[in-house]
Amino acid sequence: MNADSVAVATRLLTDAQRLRGTRPAYALVTIQKAIALLKGPEDLSLRLTALRAKRDLEMDHAAYDAALRTCQDILGQSAANGDRKALAEDLTVESEIHDRTEGTDLAVDAAKRALVIRRSMNDSAGCANGYIRLLELLSKAGRYSEFKRNYKEAVTSCTDDHCRSRLQFLQGQALVGQDRPADALPILLQAYRSMENARPKDRIDILMAITAAECSLGLWNSAQQHLDLCLGLLRSENVLYSDHRVFGLAALVAEGRGRTAEALAYQKRQFQLRDSLLGERRSVRMASVQALYAISNDQRDLQHLREEFKESTDLLEQERDRGRWGNIMIVTLSTAFTILLLMAIKLRRTMLRERSKNKVIRRQSEEIRQKNLEMERRSLRLAETLMSEEEKEIQLKEIHHRVKNNLQIVSTLLRMQGATSKDQRYAELMRDCQGRLHSMALVHEHIYMHGDLSRVNVKAHVMALADAVVKNYGLQQRVAVDLRISYDQASLDELIPLSLLLNELLTNSAKYAFNGRTNGRITLILKRNAANGECELQFSDDGTGLSQEVFLSKESFGMELVRTLAAQLNGSIQLLTGEGTTLRMLFHPDERPMRKAS
Repeated sequence: MNADSVAVATRLLTDAQRLRGTRPAYALVTIQKAIALLKGPEDLSLRLTALRAKRDLEMDHAAYDAALRTCQDILGQSAANGDRKALAEDLTVESEIHDRTEGTDLAVDAAKRALVIRRSMNDSAGCANGYIRLLELLSKAGRYSEFKRNYKEAVTSCTDDHCRSRLQFLQGQALVGQDRPADALPILLQAYRSMENARPKDRIDILMAITAAECSLGLWNSAQQHLDLCLGLLRSENVLYSDHRVFGLAALVAEGRGRTAEALAYQKRQFQLRDSLLGERRSVRMASVQALYAISNDQRDLQHLREEFKESTDLLEQERDRGRWGNIMIVTLSTAFTILLLMAIKLRRTMLRERSKNKVIRRQSEEIRQKNLEMERRSLRLAETLMSEEEKEIQLKEIHHRVKNNLQIVSTLLRMQGATSKDQRYAELMRDCQGRLHSMALVHEHIYMHGDLSRVNVKAHVMALADAVVKNYGLQQRVAVDLRISYDQASLDELIPLSLLLNELLTNSAKYAFNGRTNGRITLILKRNAANGECELQFSDDGTGLSQEVFLSKESFGMELVRTLAAQLNGSIQLLTGEGTTLRMLFHPDERPMRKAS
């Protein structure tokens, strides 16, 4: 029986491979049938082959949640199989799935485990590829200290020129990510020279990194030259409109060379292309998932009912056979009149019972047919409901994304307007307005990136806001920001006034508190009392200090805005005495209705 099951499962896997490109839903069902047949411990190798085929099919159609569950099943059984090379490859696939679903930290952990296995096998080629994959993920996650440690080990594992050039590129990319363009540029240029015969995609990535580093250093002519080379490669490969990042670099170069109108046009094209590509990828993913799961649980129930109907039909045929044998017996005993009469009565009673059974079977058949129709209608209604809910969520996320883009465009216009003004006071006003718009845009960006349309992670948002203000005033090397936040999540109505208030406080400290000083510290404490819902904000810096008269003055637009926003959050803010500047605010954001800003 086991040999027959293996033969059937092998044939099913062959059929699934043939149907994979044209009928993915039936291919998936065929693979699941093969997996159900392979239950014995001696079938482990073939069962792993079937599970990997299922995982690859789910990945091809962007069903990443299902692919991740299948990958976990594979890893649980692959360890028992003893094939360490296959186990390392399965961990690499798991890392790729986590990377595609924005689970970068989990992707790093899986890549590390795969690398440990390859090192224990002395697989030099696998180790080199594993180090490159790990370094790419660490750079993407911003874990540069780990990047540095693993880079030293990777150098000893890479023996060919292409591998070493790839490592140089990753090192330069990591230095750019750490705001060290001067250190990154020579490394990137050397990597580019050594990768003249590499794939066009790798050369395009290096050229974009070189252009970004030269823009950070203000080397606009050189940046323009490398940008032109990058655009030429993109056009030759016919992929110019497949990566929106190149238009962002073009906008930076144009702005740096004083071509403001051209920079704005490039930036607008970048936003349009990014929105277009995002919408297209979502549509493709939705269509792929629908095609993959065209056969639902209700349809499997329908198949079960059909099997029951077949059993009932077989029973009817058996009963009919019995009736025919009864007729033969009557003909055989027709020689005896008395016996014939008795057999006729018996036959009549038998026929009445057969008719009753036939009626019962016909009634059951009709009920099964009605249930089949009802199952099909329920399947259609369920599919329509799921599509409607998913489309609504996508539309809401798209609205937040477009609001964020529009705010960024307005912020860019304000920056350009301020840069062209010779009036320092006017430029400062434009810069303050730009910071307020950026704080609101960050709220919509967090909603769009993390997918929760009703609650936003406050800690992540405040960290991004503080980092943006410090970088905007060039204080990242001089001022340390200490964030202590236990205020977990907030709604959009709460977060926008809170974000604007924190932006004003951070901007005020950045502009006035550390003039003439080489270092300083800003401390921000934000917490919520779970018992009564009251929230407390304490903001302080060790700068020159803020007087009570300036804090209460109505001529200071920034302080007036801070008090107004505190009132909107159903709270009040006060200046505490002591060294530097310390502000404390108690507020109740959950009380409804919240006060409107006047």
